[in-house]
Amino acid sequence: MSSRNPSSARRETSVWLRRSGLPDDSDLTDHVRALVELATAHRHQLAGLSADCDLELWLGFGSENGQGGCVLPADLLAEVGALGLDIVLDLYPPEPITTDASG
Repeated sequence: MSSRNPSSARRETSVWLRRSGLPDDSDLTDHVRALVELATAHRHQLAGLSADCDLELWLGFGSENGQGGCVLPADLLAEVGALGLDIVLDLYPPEPITTDASG
């Protein structure tokens, strides 16, 4: 809803996307730390939003070889919790290997 136009449509959901800025092959923990640093810098604004919004730190993870994982250290999870953020982990399985008739 636009504060400049009170009669504008109100959305029930919205999203703000921010990448960590790290290369895709960086450890997931490093991506989380970068986003936690960003969120910490805006702690007061997030606290204001949390009165009316559900806030989540959404993480997408995929692996080319089918194996993958990470450890999110307790201190990092405590920082995320202190920000009032839930963590959503969205896993992407590897694409199936396809062979064509010529190979």
